[in-house]
Parts: sequence; structure tokens; C-alpha cells
Amino acid sequence: MFPFRELTRSEVEWLTLDSEKALKRVKELAAQRAAPPARLNVKQRWESNEQLMNEHQFLSHVGVATAVKLTVHGALKGDEWCGIFLGEMMPFLARNEPELMANEHFKRRISEIRSAQKPRKKGRTLRTEIEEIIREARHVRDTAKYQSLLPHARKDIKDLERREKSLQKEGYKVSSKYLDDLRERQSRLEAAANAKGLQRLPELSSSSADKLFNRLVWPKLKRKADELRDNPLIGGLKKANKSGKFQLSDLKMQALQTVKRLASLPEAYYFG
Repeated sequence: MFPFRELTRSEVEWLTLDSEKALKRVKELAAQRAAPPARLNVKQRWESNEQLMNEHQFLSHVGVATAVKLTVHGALKGDEWCGIFLGEMMPFLARNEPELMANEHFKRRISEIRSAQKPRKKGRTLRTEIEEIIREARHVRDTAKYQSLLPHARKDIKDLERREKSLQKEGYKVSSKYLDDLRERQSRLEAAANAKGLQRLPELSSSSADKLFNRLVWPKLKRKADELRDNPLIGGLKKANKSGKFQLSDLKMQALQTVKRLASLPEAYYFG
């Protein structure tokens, strides 16, 4: 019998956000389906059934992908059985890769994904900084979806604070760890709810790359100019020191091209 462990609050929160993303992808897929005509001939009926089977298969794969990502998350946190599972799975996949290359879909997809993940320099490069800016903006936008819970969260925290004071008066020792965690989560949620500008930003794509760069990435980079100058992987770039002194503006075109390259990367259906 395999051991099971309870999920941590952070894992539950992460899993909820990931499920919302998966549900969005499923709805987008469903929206692409044309409404079937009132009467279907044999060929149309077969194509409709095949489409339904493909969608069911996609949903099943989303569930598997979510489980794998949760397992990776657990392994990164030091979980024993998550580590053992991945330690067995990865050699298994590697061992079967040569045979899987006979599948043209596998061969094409793994080539696309690997080409998008070329080896990078160690440390915080300009691309690393830009990826982090975009990732944080996505997280804020995802978190803001739960702002309707704020009134309940504030009320619950006040009730717990009153209870804590009451127990302390009765001589009980009460740990503030749980309350501090709730306050920190409430603070993040309030910050996300107030970030109206980020909530209105579009998702990164080839058509939105310029807008996202001008409204999000470049303003953030300018605010970090001093930090970027002190980073040898960025401050030491020849392009940024044409006048003999670091000028972030000299890297503007390179930064924009980086955002456009990120936007052109293949979209991940399961592990995005």
C-alpha cells in the first residue's frame, strides 16, 4: 500500500490556480467546435464522435499533466515518494525516447519545445529578468480572480484575532504562525486586487508583444536600472556601454526583441 500525504496550503493554492488555467484551455477548445447541423449524415456523425473522443482524451491528459506538475512540486519540496516517482519515471521516458521518435507528432513537438529551451548562461540575464516580470504579472492577474473573497477573509481574520486574544487572557499559549500566514495571503490578494493596470494587460502573444513591452516590461526594467547595471551579465554588455557608461536605453531594442521571441515560443497545452 502506497503512503499518502496531505497537501500543504501552498500546494492547494497552486493546484487551484493550475486547474483554473486548465479549465480555461478546455473552454477555449470547446468554443472552437462548430454547432452540429440538425441532421447528420454518417460521415458527419463519425467526425462529430471522433471530435468528442479527442476532447475527452485532451481532458484526461490535462488531469495527468496536473498530477505530474503537483508531483514535481512535491519533489522540489523534498517529498520522499514524489522524488521516488520522478526518479523512476524520467529514466523510463528516456529509455523509450528512441522508439517514441517513430511517432511524428512526438518528434515534432519535442523538437519545438527543445528548440525553445536552448542552454542559457548561468545567472540573471536580460531574458531571465524579462521572464520573471511577465511571470509575476501573470501570477498577480491569476490571484486577482479571488478578490471577491476579500471581505470574508478580513472577517475571518478579525474573528481569529479576537479568539487569539481571548485564549491568551485565559493563559493559553497561542502560535501566531497560522494567523500570520493568513495575513500574508490577504496582503497578496489586496495587492493583486489593486493592480488594475496588470489585470487589463493582455496575455503574451505575437500580436500583444509590443503593448506588453511598453506597458509592463520596459517600465519595470527602468525601475531596476541600478540593479541591472550592477549585474555583470547585463551591465557588462557592450551594447549597454557604447558611451563608456551603462545606459539601459541602449538595451531597449534587445529587450523588445526578447519579448517578441518569448511570444513566438510554442504554446504548451499541458505544461505551460
